[in-house]
Amino acid sequence: MELDELLKNQAAEVGETMRNYLASIHANKTIWVLKVIAPDIAVFRTDRSEWGGSGGIGKFHQVNVYYKGQVEMQEWQWRDRWSASNDKPWNYIGGFGEVSIEKNGEVVRAKVELPNNEYGNRTATFNFRNLEMAVELLTAEEQKVFAVKIEKAVENLLVEKMRLWEAKPQMMARYPAGSRMPAGMPSYVGYKQPWVKEKQIFPDQGIAAFVLEEQIDHHCDVAQMRYELYVFKSKEAEMKRLYEDNAYENEGSAVISIVQLNQDAIIINCRAGKKTIKL
Repeated sequence: MELDELLKNQAAEVGETMRNYLASIHANKTIWVLKVIAPDIAVFRTDRSEWGGSGGIGKFHQVNVYYKGQVEMQEWQWRDRWSASNDKPWNYIGGFGEVSIEKNGEVVRAKVELPNNEYGNRTATFNFRNLEMAVELLTAEEQKVFAVKIEKAVENLLVEKMRLWEAKPQMMARYPAGSRMPAGMPSYVGYKQPWVKEKQIFPDQGIAAFVLEEQIDHHCDVAQMRYELYVFKSKEAEMKRLYEDNAYENEGSAVISIVQLNQDAIIINCRAGKKTIKL
């Protein structure tokens, strides 16, 4: 579904900054459910899957809350990769109920009701900083300068990654097990091109984060993928690589997804679980 369709018949108008953010997320991950609370507050659902050379597909629902330029994500697994008997259908999220916002000093809490007609409703709580009290924001001119620095830094990174990609070998093409290679299809293919898998940019706070995906190796027809986490702060001269994960696709996907980003720390989901990195 296109983002414009998701934005129709919402209870509130959507501010330009939040619209741009939602568009960037929808382009990379797909927003399946969206509820707009205010021009700068919304809750939306994205999905994640895990798979490998054996077993089925593990499925997760991710609830994201956007609050005035801040985002926090929580996820729940509802389908097990190995056995249907281990599924957790009560974690399935098909929509959102009531959303309340509570301010307590420097902390803002958003409580989101997650309806489930068969197993009962539950509530998830998301915490944010009260930007009116806790954060020094960039001026409009400083935000423009920062946006240019971000674009140039990412462009330079991708140019270097593409230079390396062009020198990489070919690998055996993968086709479904038990099937014959279709006539005219190649026996060998090139590596997957590097690309920015996920990004979060908050110009007013002078902070941006990116997850880059690239193929770094292979074994027969199985690719080894690497994910790298980069963070760029407006007061620093260069973008920094803070974390990486890699795995062969038949071992289960390497995972880095951004849970929350602010001027002090970034929280990510990775194969080791939830990880906080101080900035």
